Amino acid sequence: MDFIEPYTTEQQAKIESLEARIKALEKQVLMLKEQELNILNAIPALVLVSDYNEHLIFLNRTAQTFFGFPKEESYNLVLKDLLPPESLHFLRRKYFQLFKSNHPVFINELKILNAKGEEKIISIVIAKYYSLFEQIGFVGLGYLPSEFFDATLEEKNKSLLRFISLIAHDLRNPFNSLIGFSSLLLENYDTYSDDKRLEYIRHLNNASLQGFQLLDNLLEWSRITTGSIKPSPLVFNIETVIQNTVQLLKPTLSKKDITIHISIQPDLQVNADPNMIQAAIRNILSNAIKFTHRNGQIELNAHRQKNQVVIDIKDNGVGMSSSVVRNLFKLGEVTSTKGTEGEKGTGMGLLLCKEFVELNQGKISVQSTPGKGSTFRIKLPLA
Repeated sequence: MDFIEPYTTEQQAKIESLEARIKALEKQVLMLKEQELNILNAIPALVLVSDYNEHLIFLNRTAQTFFGFPKEESYNLVLKDLLPPESLHFLRRKYFQLFKSNHPVFINELKILNAKGEEKIISIVIAKYYSLFEQIGFVGLGYLPSEFFDATLEEKNKSLLRFISLIAHDLRNPFNSLIGFSSLLLENYDTYSDDKRLEYIRHLNNASLQGFQLLDNLLEWSRITTGSIKPSPLVFNIETVIQNTVQLLKPTLSKKDITIHISIQPDLQVNADPNMIQAAIRNILSNAIKFTHRNGQIELNAHRQKNQVVIDIKDNGVGMSSSVVRNLFKLGEVTSTKGTEGEKGTGMGLLLCKEFVELNQGKISVQSTPGKGSTFRIKLPLA
């Protein structure tokens, strides 16, 4: 039996130092690998890595979202799961070009498939893939199709933030009134007369109704935009809806002594959701009353125009400037303006009108002149 000479203290120290260096290098390799994956995940483009057997070994987050495969399934995919046969054969021919030139190959149009089996067209660059200096396969860097990347997303986000800010501001008013008047009542209830208490209770009631209406409109809008509310189209006579709406608003018209003239072409059949259309007409007519001076005039006309029903609501009120008209139906420009006699609104009515009308394949537009009034026009499909 050979005798193995034990390590000297110096040799043992060298071995321990080497082991420590190996562990440090292993840790550094893992950090580099993590950094590499973080960089690839941060790229706003499709990054796919496959080995030479065409098994996918990496998809960045953008690619996972684009293709729609669950994360746990992503690493069980092969290229034929993402490419129709003709695209796969075309890509394989490009491999040879890649090996021959040793330079990345650009493919202008490549047909791919997502998890639902839907075909998309992308542009892609393929190259040899090296990980920590070891060549392990191919990498594809793909450009997102235009329909996937919404260039207006930033502006939409800004509009949404402005909208939330405006709604929050509008909510402060009724809550300030509620807090203010309720505090006064609590502190001075015994010293106030019955008339004074009743006055403050009316203020509290008005503030409560205003806050509730705003929250109710906000809830309605959110349900529409998230798809929770869908129209239930029916064939109905538009005259019935218009007359019912005017009847509902008769007390408000009488309160300001506003005269309304109605002219409706007979037998105008509409194919839409009657509740949504009535809500839209009610909102616009309420606005017309709100911004028309006492003893003013409102005209409500409905007539056939080709394959559409056109409803015009015209007032001779305060009107609007061209800049206000341009921003009237924009999400981030919602504002609440007091009427001619201090009437308050939520500022969301017209936004809801637009949603209701467009959900029913209709269009809404407005023309206005400061000091002369406004005309709102709704177009709906004839039945």
